[in-house]
Amino acid sequence: MASKLLTIDDLAEQLGVKPKTIYAARSDGRHDQFPPAIKVGSFLRWRQQDVDGWLEAQLPQTNVLPMRKRIAG
Repeated sequence: MASKLLTIDDLAEQLGVKPKTIYAARSDGRHDQFPPAIKVGSFLRWRQQDVDGWLEAQLPQTNVLPMRKRIAG
């Protein structure tokens, strides 16, 4: 069974950003900053499984974060 397609409002809510942030990134050619969209007529839609996969890919490959260098002062 096909999953429900998300609207830009749905996606923005899940990511904690405003819809205009997503629109601005897409219009500036920064498509990789958000999950891939599907055009349905003139509307943008997102599949939940694509959003989930994109979010998973954003996680660091390790759970160990690098230490910041101390600046001598």
